[in-house]
Amino acid sequence: MLGNSWFKKEKPLFGLIGLGGGVGSNLVGGGGGGPINATGGTKSTPGDGYTYHHFISSGAFTVVSGAKDLDYLIIGGGGGGGWDRGGGGGGGAFVPATIPESDFLSAGSGTYPITIGSGGNGSTTSSTRGLSGGTTTFTFPTGPFLAKGGGGGGGGPGNPPQGGPTLTSSGAPSADPFGGSGGGSEGSSWGLDNRGGTGGTYGNPGFKWGNVPSPTTNPNCPYTGGGGGGAGDGGPNSTSSSDGGDGATLPWILPTWGDSQYFCGGGGGGGVCQGTAGSGGAAIGRSPTSPDPGADADDNTGGGGGGGSGGGPTTPGTKGGPGCVMFRYLV
Repeated sequence: MLGNSWFKKEKPLFGLIGLGGGVGSNLVGGGGGGPINATGGTKSTPGDGYTYHHFISSGAFTVVSGAKDLDYLIIGGGGGGGWDRGGGGGGGAFVPATIPESDFLSAGSGTYPITIGSGGNGSTTSSTRGLSGGTTTFTFPTGPFLAKGGGGGGGGPGNPPQGGPTLTSSGAPSADPFGGSGGGSEGSSWGLDNRGGTGGTYGNPGFKWGNVPSPTTNPNCPYTGGGGGGAGDGGPNSTSSSDGGDGATLPWILPTWGDSQYFCGGGGGGGVCQGTAGSGGAAIGRSPTSPDPGADADDNTGGGGGGGSGGGPTTPGTKGGPGCVMFRYLV
């Protein structure tokens, strides 16, 4: 089911599809290996029976001793917004799963590197789209485990299409279990297939909006870029919305993490009107009256950047949010 029918815009959820490559995971720790003793990132034990680690910069997860199931969530960097009526950047990949106790028993203690993907820069010229976000990785003997960055939003009008999702022969996004969401297209008269940066099957592509004014579009908001896709749902395929797609969450994410526990939202499209940011740390699109510089996506959320404005003072797209890595295991 890739038609986003598992998600509702007003209350995005997570599932086995639409999470940037996440798979079903057993979130209950195993027994017999002994409690994990590990260091790295920000470590906390809130009293719910689990220990948590949160990495917002590159480092290492060091296992001193023990073996239990390790639940993880890896977030790729968000894509940057496009320039001048630009599309919003796509949210980074949202990849949850569990490394089983047996893998830890096999691997033993050790230091396992983590690299945090950066947020893509917003486009500042009409000849380029926003940059894609960086890939976040956790290197472990049975991995590596990774989450790719979101695609950048399309650039200014009058230019060739600024990239698009990797497509199969049938025209559907190609299967990439770790792919981030696609960026929105710039708001010209291009067709709906002219999308922003690459996104995998589990990351939803953003769509262009803002065709030339006519009674069937919105004459008050011409040439507004499309919203970037989010981990929860895609940017809308619509002639009346430039909002970014919503992000995703998990039941075990701590309250202080992410954007109210959501990650990987799509950035809003920019132009005469500005698109709303998707939940999950993304940036709002920009209008001609937006202050310059504009606000970037939230740090370490994997949210997409906002599209730049047009129809007046031209402002660039904004930057996507860097990714992060989260772990939990039984105390």
